[in-house]
Amino acid sequence: MHFHNDNLEGTGVSISKDDGKTWARIQQIFTSGRMHAHLICMPDGMLVMTYIMRQDVNHEGRLASYTRGCGAVVSRDNGLTWDTDREYMLDRFEMADGTPHTLSCGHISSVLLTDGSIVTSYGHYPSKGGCLVRWKPE
Repeated sequence: MHFHNDNLEGTGVSISKDDGKTWARIQQIFTSGRMHAHLICMPDGMLVMTYIMRQDVNHEGRLASYTRGCGAVVSRDNGLTWDTDREYMLDRFEMADGTPHTLSCGHISSVLLTDGSIVTSYGHYPSKGGCLVRWKPE
């Protein structure tokens, strides 16, 4: 989406196969609304990308719902592809206050625990606090 700031930008990945000397073109994972990705490498090599969802925007760039929150997708091939058809919605809430492009959630961080579960936290602006979610990808 074309804005004058990055509050609703999407998420993309670029891969280097030569220790960071060169990088592939950016592969767009989400066009807009989902951003501030955090990556975790699971013990089996699966990559988990958590992110916030400030807007639920479809592939045509239109608002799909008023759902906000945080989610995750996984890659089983070292980041070459991401399973966006099987998105994990870790926390969701409805937000529609009439303000265009309202920012209802903030940055995200996740940590892998010794039992294989993940704790994800993100800024939950309507509550003026944060949200913690403990979960396990399948």
